[in-house]
Amino acid sequence: MLMELSELEQELACTDSLTEAFNKVETMVENAAIRIEDKVRLVMLYNLRYELEGERECRFLERSLRDQLPAESPLLHSVADLKGYAGVGVRSSDIFNKKTVANVAKTLVKRQIEGIKGVSNVLTRHQPVLASCLAGIKASGVASLRHEEFKVLGANTAARPQHIVVFVVGGATYAESRCVSAFNAENAARGMRAVLASNCIHNTESFMKDVLRYHGRNS
Repeated sequence: MLMELSELEQELACTDSLTEAFNKVETMVENAAIRIEDKVRLVMLYNLRYELEGERECRFLERSLRDQLPAESPLLHSVADLKGYAGVGVRSSDIFNKKTVANVAKTLVKRQIEGIKGVSNVLTRHQPVLASCLAGIKASGVASLRHEEFKVLGANTAARPQHIVVFVVGGATYAESRCVSAFNAENAARGMRAVLASNCIHNTESFMKDVLRYHGRNS
């Protein structure tokens, strides 16, 4: 079951299919053998991706969760709190490549390539935003970073730095660590190297505790 859960999480992050994703998440939510924490994580991911076009489906999944949670559980507020922290109304990044024509085209090309070559590991299909940031710096320098998301200091924004320090405020993830490791391996011959630093390495539990604290709830 763990493999199926992990594969579905990757599908939610990488594949745009509202109805098919809903059916799969609903099946998992109704499965009594799955931990409630895993069900909450799936519903949170579904809400992040389909918050606008799947509003009806998101409400249905949230109700299904509430029916399974005790009245005093802090997880009752987890989906709403996550949307308040990182929903479409507050985030600036197009984390699912859905907004622009260029990003939609990039996603379609990626799917075609995956369909031809296959995916080496279905559990690592999702690439964090950091991967595209590092790739942009490698190709075009720091000018590739979007100004509404990053404050770029200095006049020489076209520079391609050889040494990059990434500090993620509030906690990084294992996926971001893997991304930096892959970047360093790929660019070792060029002399480019990135270093990842943060307050901590998050998993789902530690991240949700921070989100709940952000909203003034006891976790």
